[in-house]
Amino acid sequence: MFGSKEAKNILVNKIFLKELAKLPAKERLKVEKLLFEEVENYKSPTQIPNFQKLKGYRNYYKIRFGDYRAGLKLENNTLYFERILHRKEIYKFYPWILIKSFKLSGIPSLF
Repeated sequence: MFGSKEAKNILVNKIFLKELAKLPAKERLKVEKLLFEEVENYKSPTQIPNFQKLKGYRNYYKIRFGDYRAGLKLENNTLYFERILHRKEIYKFYPWILIKSFKLSGIPSLF
């Protein structure tokens, strides 16, 4: 598995598995081969082919599989496979960013 520098564990989200099952056979086989056979051979996630950081996000990455993109998060020495969608759809749904609510000063509270 990965060396101690970047990731020690790999976790796969349920949504990722559901989306993986819906992919065309050609792309699904590529993803399954990487995820279940090849990923253990890499010392670092950055060695995975087509592994790229998402611009503007600190811990979010993508892997390209033809017309499909896998959305990943690297956090606390764990690589999370979170989403896999068509290239036209992935950026509408990934990454999930939580926006913290805040109180604006000078504006009266309505509640």
